[in-house]
Amino acid sequence: MLKKILIPLIMTTILITIGLIILNPVQRINAAGSTGNPTITIRQQKSDSHTQIYKINYENNDDDPIFAISSHQIKSFDIPFLVEQFGKENVGFSEKDQQLFLNLKHFDRSKDSFQLKKIGDEPLLLTIRNPQHEVLYQSEFADDKSVEENNNQNNPSKTQSSTNFDPQKQNLNESPNPNQPAPETENKTTSEVIDNNDYDTTPQADIPRDADWNIGWKERDRIIVARGIDKKMSDGRTSTPVQYFGALNYALENITVKDSVHGRPLRPGLIWLIPGPGSGTGRKNNLTAANSGIIMSRPGHVWTEKQKASENYKLNYYLNYTFGDGLLYKPGIGNDGGEKVYRGSQRNFITTNLFDYYLPTGDISKPRIYGPDVEETKKVYGLDEKNVHYYIKDHKLFRDGNPQNTNSKNVVKTVMQRLVFRQVMKNSIIQVTVTMQFDNNNGSIITTEFKNIGHTYIDNFQGYTFRDITFIRDHRRDRSKPDNIIRSLGNHKGAYASRNDVYNSRIEFMLNGYPDSPFAWSARGTRSTYYYASDDDHFPWNENGLDEKYDDAFKTIYDRADQNNEPTFGKPFMDYVTDTGISMHTKNQALSPGQQVAMTYSTNIVQKDHAPVLDINQPTTKNRPYEVKPTEDKVKINGTWLYDRMQDVDIKYLVQEINSDSDDKKDIKDQLLKKGVSISDQFQTQSEADMHNRIQHSWSTEIPLKDLGSGLQKISFIAYDKENHTSEIKTYYITIPERGESHDFEINVMTPDPETQRKRPYDPRDDQQHVNKMTITGYSTDLTHNHQIEYQLDDGEKLPIDVNQQFKEKDTLYWGLRDLDLTHLKKDIGIHKITFTLTNKAGQTTTTDFYFQYVMNASTNEPEGTYRVLAPRDIDFGVANMADHSTKTLKPKIKQNIVFDDQRRLEKRAETVKLTLSTERFHRKDNDQETIDTELLWKHQHLKKDIPYLIKNDEQANRIVLNDIFLNNVSLKVDSDSPVNTGSFQSKWTWTVTDSR
Repeated sequence: MLKKILIPLIMTTILITIGLIILNPVQRINAAGSTGNPTITIRQQKSDSHTQIYKINYENNDDDPIFAISSHQIKSFDIPFLVEQFGKENVGFSEKDQQLFLNLKHFDRSKDSFQLKKIGDEPLLLTIRNPQHEVLYQSEFADDKSVEENNNQNNPSKTQSSTNFDPQKQNLNESPNPNQPAPETENKTTSEVIDNNDYDTTPQADIPRDADWNIGWKERDRIIVARGIDKKMSDGRTSTPVQYFGALNYALENITVKDSVHGRPLRPGLIWLIPGPGSGTGRKNNLTAANSGIIMSRPGHVWTEKQKASENYKLNYYLNYTFGDGLLYKPGIGNDGGEKVYRGSQRNFITTNLFDYYLPTGDISKPRIYGPDVEETKKVYGLDEKNVHYYIKDHKLFRDGNPQNTNSKNVVKTVMQRLVFRQVMKNSIIQVTVTMQFDNNNGSIITTEFKNIGHTYIDNFQGYTFRDITFIRDHRRDRSKPDNIIRSLGNHKGAYASRNDVYNSRIEFMLNGYPDSPFAWSARGTRSTYYYASDDDHFPWNENGLDEKYDDAFKTIYDRADQNNEPTFGKPFMDYVTDTGISMHTKNQALSPGQQVAMTYSTNIVQKDHAPVLDINQPTTKNRPYEVKPTEDKVKINGTWLYDRMQDVDIKYLVQEINSDSDDKKDIKDQLLKKGVSISDQFQTQSEADMHNRIQHSWSTEIPLKDLGSGLQKISFIAYDKENHTSEIKTYYITIPERGESHDFEINVMTPDPETQRKRPYDPRDDQQHVNKMTITGYSTDLTHNHQIEYQLDDGEKLPIDVNQQFKEKDTLYWGLRDLDLTHLKKDIGIHKITFTLTNKAGQTTTTDFYFQYVMNASTNEPEGTYRVLAPRDIDFGVANMADHSTKTLKPKIKQNIVFDDQRRLEKRAETVKLTLSTERFHRKDNDQETIDTELLWKHQHLKKDIPYLIKNDEQANRIVLNDIFLNNVSLKVDSDSPVNTGSFQSKWTWTVTDSR
């Protein structure tokens, strides 16, 4: 009896297991080559340098024969030649879909052939379909040589048609109806003929890559995790940005590529020898997901530690941003154990429209989309698991963003990663190459290249990326908030999603600005890797599929969706919250064998500040306090604050008398919040854009001294938000002299630095206003009112301070040493001293010293320096009075110098340096969505990016002024609209200097 029961149970388990490991087969319906479809052959009859004639033979049993001919060469076809054969009522044309329609119902059946004339000498490339959109014929290249020749000769992005006629001017139907009688000629008008001209059919050009784009890659069997630039957190942990293909837990385990692309992990069976059914659908690890996250490791631990499923595992914290990425907890109430089927990051994937050639929808503009885990027969693969390859390449990041600074503390060694896989539809093969790398801002740049490596001509091609956005912390997601509002980055840059709770971070998508940015993108989607389109769910084309108001991701392949939609910074793309994601695709175009198209975007994960960040501009210490002058009755203190979590911040201060170390070490946070004085009497409010971009805001306050006693005083500052998240306490020490203390005879420096020492000299590089010159101001007291002030540079001659640069206020004399010439020190990096001497009538003297030095590489204080450019904070192009549709050219004005600051060794300074200027569009100051058309000119020619000027430091100077070079060569051309867009406009300019080699 036991055997009879056990055997069926075992058999059932085995059958279920086998059934669920198979990767989602779909039903075949009306596949290409079905019974009844005509057989088509094409051969060339005539050819000369300008014209080719082809004979198209077909065997047809269809009662309503209509051929739809698609080709990127459609404008080179001689349509009048076809009209002569078929009659104009039987020839239709769609420029949008680049298709010709031929109705063969009234064509002479005895011929079983017709002719096609093509203008130009390129080989004929086309696809022929029936009314059900099934492929009847595809141009095919016989061997690799033909493919290579087509690479060199027939790139649609480089081909110019030599046709002498315009099909839009022909009197044609858009799509002929075989049952409709031919209309009378005199009733046909051009306006009835052709469809919408708003669709740009120019193919998306393949962007040239750097010479080393495909050099230096090493193939690996096992996947790894790449690191970005780490940083220390206030709680002692180290935050490390990471990027990886697939799910983080698998990448940290370094599983193999082969293991990733096979079936799902098996569940435990009835007995340990026999496993249960697979855990979920699709492949084990979705390698097409180009993911990124953050690992926060505590002291004594490293970010490379493997994830563990234990709920008590708190060695590292993990932040992930797509559903199913990372290890999920074991089953249990409140855990995501039931969602283990989604392990492997299946909601973030790459695919193409290639399946529409196998199971066509009948509408080119809404192709059938499948995920990469779908297979159908031995010749149709969403991902050919026998041809998946993973590569890495050494890569360096620079903490200060300067690749010239090769100091070991500045360089972060990491790798770029690349995944190569294939999608196969019989003879059509697309090779997908996904390259992922960090930039110096920890942005993850992802470039996907789609290349036709088969032998067939693909007349309509799009490459797709679908990305889910789900915030996950330590393997958990907030079930109460599964959806996230996606907001605009402004200026058509892209989108972001943000959370202020335990995730306290945001993920940004830069979807514009790259030469091969997505043709279309939408702030909604996605599906899973095993998704396949059906009549019930035709993602991403479902109309009014969201809240019966919003379309899915796109209306058609021509719809650019949110690429053209700008709700302004911080505003959501929809007022409806749904399962959130980003969808994007390349432009629809033809791909001949050997041709490719690419799509680049980037993501950036930003950990938000847990509290406002507060700073004081001129910090002091207990041992080096600010010495209050006898004439001062208040102390002015200023600083900055920034905060990317909330818009409102207040700052308070409290003054303490310090008589002992215990006084200085008291915890006064509660007292500071309760009894502190607000510097503004209310919360300071920043804009949403400033909050998002972590813009620094200045603050300033004056502390009255009249009620304070003499001696050491500590002024403590704290910033806080409306939820009482507080910044670190910042302190400013002052010492107040005894009221009876005599200051009858003294001299002091005020600016540029009142407290220099030989060990802490002033660095003239910090002064952008004065180059090779220095201005020093100070004050002195002499109750005899009869004195002389002199200065001495190093061991040089003593010289008097100009009496015209002195003025008196009560018993204090203020003086200035203006524009001290330092030209003779322009190559000097030693420490220098200026001694100021006050001599009274009786011959008594008192002195103060001012130290300065051109510091080499201010960031490291090492002798091996680099270089930088200092640009003015504001460049003013003045006021332009514009008429409608007019143009004006404006010249710039600057109040600060443009300075090349050279910190290289003297023998290196003769090497030339290239100056680069990157600019953004001019937008209205109070509304960044209102822009004006401008063009930056260099010597009256359009300036794209690289300024055609090399900086040469022949004199080996510490600093070079570039004002004349800029002012004499740069101008701004402004084009007005109708009506003229008036107001104040601004733009952000980024100056960069790099090695010219």
